[in-house]
Amino acid sequence: MINMRIRKIEIQNYKSLRNVSLDQIGDLVILIGANNAGKTSLLELLNRCDGGIAV
Repeated sequence: MINMRIRKIEIQNYKSLRNVSLDQIGDLVILIGANNAGKTSLLELLNRCDGGIAV
């Protein structure tokens, strides 16, 4: 099994995510935000990029 680690994420114009840059990604990531903040959109995008990572 290959272990993959994401070190940085940059997103532009995906659903409600306009200019997002995440570079402080550790072993545990907790997404907190108001409704329609883009939490689910971020998870959907990660899933699409890898073809089905477990989230």
